[in-house]
Amino acid sequence: MLQSVSASMMLLGHEKAVTAVQVAPRTLYTPTTVYTSSADATIRIWDAESAVCKFVLVGHFDCINDLQLKSIRGSSKKESQKVLFSSSLDFCIRTWDATNGIPLQVFEVGGVSPKFLVRENRLYVAIHNVVSVWNIKVHRGGALAQ
Repeated sequence: MLQSVSASMMLLGHEKAVTAVQVAPRTLYTPTTVYTSSADATIRIWDAESAVCKFVLVGHFDCINDLQLKSIRGSSKKESQKVLFSSSLDFCIRTWDATNGIPLQVFEVGGVSPKFLVRENRLYVAIHNVVSVWNIKVHRGGALAQ
């Protein structure tokens, strides 16, 4: 017989269903961070060790259905930035600085609930029968460029 177990921690704060979760593991300088999106059109950034919500990200206008956390390389090998990508039913993919929640860029992709993938500084977006590709780089000051 399987034994029932209880959650060791709960992250409470979204007003509607949680739709996606991403985790950035602990490093020497940063605690484990959890990123959650919701049907309430917000993203929350949590300190996983204390269960405290550090930031609430607002910008989408409809249910957020996917999150991806990526490290985007800059023009030099030393430059990189942790970037959170989010897609929503509002026809947009948004990017956020994963450390402080500052909005970086909006991709108006023109389709409901776009499917996307980020690999090697490229954003691939599938809508209907088309896949669009954007090159992404980090510039000084943390701004993203296509």
